[in-house]
Amino acid sequence: MNIPKKIIVHHSGDSSPIDQLSKINRYHEQRGFDRSELGFFVGYHYLINKLGIVTRTKYDHEIGCHDAGENINSLGVCLEGDFSLELPTEEQEKALGGLLCDLCRKYRLTALDIEPHRIRDDTECYGTLLSDDWASKIYLKFELDYLRKFLTWCQINLQHFLK
Repeated sequence: MNIPKKIIVHHSGDSSPIDQLSKINRYHEQRGFDRSELGFFVGYHYLINKLGIVTRTKYDHEIGCHDAGENINSLGVCLEGDFSLELPTEEQEKALGGLLCDLCRKYRLTALDIEPHRIRDDTECYGTLLSDDWASKIYLKFELDYLRKFLTWCQINLQHFLK
């Protein structure tokens, strides 16, 4: 049973413009990864394509296969692309921000619980063009936007109530 205590963010390392879900699924099947309850061999829990479409490939309670030694009690999120050569799309950033907000709220995680694959590993993943705190900053930006909208809503409704 996987009880998420952190979120590990990856890039696919593939800059091809085509949807990569099938390619990653075949590759992970060839590597001997178990089939998830959702029918995928993908080692990540979530895959975000370049259009910002999020595909869930494992249930959160399933143990992933995305970061040797850190798969238990973590969630793996992968964005299509090679972020040593290109930046994520705006759509990917929006999708990642929303997903991280949802997951952090659900599992009571913070920005400090979000990290790139390269932390404690000999890899460039999630790419050399992105800082170690890039995903955490995306999360914090989305949380701040949510709080601003909530405060605006409170102000509007409080003014209406006091009239």
